[in-house]
Amino acid sequence: MLLENFAENDELLNAKRVFSELNESKYCRNSFVYNSLLKAYVKAKVYEPDLLKAMILRGVMPDAETYSLVGLIEQLKT
Repeated sequence: MLLENFAENDELLNAKRVFSELNESKYCRNSFVYNSLLKAYVKAKVYEPDLLKAMILRGVMPDAETYSLVGLIEQLKT
């Protein structure tokens, strides 16, 4: 998936753009998409505390990978 590719290659802005497009098309209803964006934040070393909350509010259930990635993001707090 394109989003996963951007996440792995430290291209946060492109990952956010693709995520936004997926969200507008109502495709963001699974943890894989959210986990891919979380990976992009981790790779870019950018703290994003609200993504898990947004995920849950949209009815997407976090999985073990989600919580692992959120833990890595929490370590980025300054």
